[in-house]
Amino acid sequence: MSKVEKTTSWEVEYEGANFTDVEGGPSTWAAGIGSAVMLAFFVQGVVGTSWILVALSRVAELRRSVVNVFVISLCINDLCTLFFVVLVIIDSYVWRRWRAGDVMCRLNPELTVAFTGCTLWHTALIAIHRYLVVVHGNAYHRISKRAYIDDLIVSRCFLLLLVQRC
Repeated sequence: MSKVEKTTSWEVEYEGANFTDVEGGPSTWAAGIGSAVMLAFFVQGVVGTSWILVALSRVAELRRSVVNVFVISLCINDLCTLFFVVLVIIDSYVWRRWRAGDVMCRLNPELTVAFTGCTLWHTALIAIHRYLVVVHGNAYHRISKRAYIDDLIVSRCFLLLLVQRC
C-alpha cells in the first residue's frame, strides 16, 4: 500500500507527488485536470439540456403535458446552474484565482443552494403530480391544467423563497 503523508490542511504528498503549489492551492496540473473534467460535464450539460428544451418546445402536444412543463422548467433551472454557478467555478480553476468579484463570491453559494433546492422541488412536484394522476385520477381530470400548473409553480417559488430566508 502506498504511503500517504498529510503535511498541512491543503498539502498532501502521495509517493513524492505534490498536489499543491507553494501558496496552498491546487497545483497547476491538478487544477488543469479539474477544469477539463468540469468543462466536459459543463458542455455535456448544456448540449443535453438544450436538446431536451428544443425537442419539447417544437412539438405543441408535448408542451401541453403537465410533466413536460415541469421538465422544461427543470431544464431552465439546470441551464441557470450551469451558467451562473458551474461556469464561474470552471473559470476559477482555469485561472487559479477568483475573477468573478466579491458579489459573485458571496452569491455563488447562495445560488448553488437555491438551484439545488429548486431541482429538489421539481422532483417532488413531479412525484406529487404522478400521485394525483394515479391515485386521484377522477379529481385530477376535472381540474384546470393551466391553473394547476400555475398554482404548483407559484407555490414552489414561494416556498423556495420562504425556505431560503429561514
